[in-house]
Amino acid sequence: MVLASPAPEGQLQTLVAGVPLVLRAALALEGAGASRIFLVVSAEDASSAANLAKDPRLGVQVSVITAASWEAGVAQVCEGAAGPLLITSAHMVADPAIYRRLMETSLNKRDAAAACRNGRALGPLFVTPALGSQLFHESTTVVSSDDATSSASFAAAVDALIASGKAISMDVGARWAVRVDTTEGRRLAEDALLEACRKPVDGLVARYINRPVSLAVSRRLAGVGITPNAVTLATLAIALGGAVVASRGGYGPMLLGAVCLQVSSVLDGVDGELARLRFQGSPLGQWLDTVSDDLSTLAFYGGITIGLLRGSASSGEALLSTESVIACGVVAMVTLALTSAQYYAELWRLGAGDFYALEWDFAETGGGLRTRVVRLARLLLKRDLFTLLYLVLALAGALPIALLLGAAGHSVTLAAATARTLRRRPAS
Repeated sequence: MVLASPAPEGQLQTLVAGVPLVLRAALALEGAGASRIFLVVSAEDASSAANLAKDPRLGVQVSVITAASWEAGVAQVCEGAAGPLLITSAHMVADPAIYRRLMETSLNKRDAAAACRNGRALGPLFVTPALGSQLFHESTTVVSSDDATSSASFAAAVDALIASGKAISMDVGARWAVRVDTTEGRRLAEDALLEACRKPVDGLVARYINRPVSLAVSRRLAGVGITPNAVTLATLAIALGGAVVASRGGYGPMLLGAVCLQVSSVLDGVDGELARLRFQGSPLGQWLDTVSDDLSTLAFYGGITIGLLRGSASSGEALLSTESVIACGVVAMVTLALTSAQYYAELWRLGAGDFYALEWDFAETGGGLRTRVVRLARLLLKRDLFTLLYLVLALAGALPIALLLGAAGHSVTLAAATARTLRRRPAS
């Protein structure tokens, strides 16, 4: 049972990265494992809170409690609770891992656990009903009517609990938590939310080139009505348009096609970032993203194959004969399609659409040569790297090499995917 205490009156609808403040707090608590949320608000905010509680993104029960003060409302919920509660303020935007760690804390020997940084309470408090009721019933000495003073006083009260030994101090370490009751606070919160969108599986190009650009785009689109799936379709349209242009042949059209593929690759991160920022992830979105990546690459191979066969003015046309261009283009497309089909079949069985939901047969732990090679290969052999390489080859007028690389690379991945599929097939 988890409780989100109110933001300052009238700030329920304040947007942080496109999501109202209180709704973001509730969704973060749900993501951390909350089974029920009590939202304590003033009578003036009750109607807005009730509407937010009906948001389809929420999958847990949200009960709106109105009270003369948020302290009285918290005390009321504590009195009726059968087990420990997590108490936090809606104007605190925090890493859900902080809430998760607090709720996993055993309170057998203590009455509370408080999230702290450098020994000082941040605000989120996991507390037994008895201590919570006592703490908030004594609100005349703990809090005041002014929100800033109230928050500071409550934090001081939690510090006192820690000093008395009644509360466990849980240091949050590098995990982030930001108060958003000021313009600067909202900016810092959005910075932290965007940074949390980075993926540890990003390749070198994605990490240092694509991701900074996509995060900047996501920051500007977060408060706009465009959905993550619409962004996915837009990036696919850019790539497909580039393939059509490349199929005309000639240095300029094929260079433009490679530019479109690179732009699509950069923007490919925006849909996922928006989905995480606004809690709009879905199985459909995962499938759209996964399939659109492969369609973009397939279309690019098809476009440059047709363009080269039309007798491009590229200086690289002499690098491969007509027969070799056809062979490389067909092999690249067929092997990519067959590899993807195997992964799609497994994803379908898993009920997921995200490529990274697949389990792999190799480990990256340890310091052996094989582990280092695997780690380096997973860092380098990424779509983002090859997409940028294709752009460089297009600039050099050597796109036939892209077909050669694609044919060789996807042949290797097809062999690896097939071997993996055979190893994982149940014995008859």
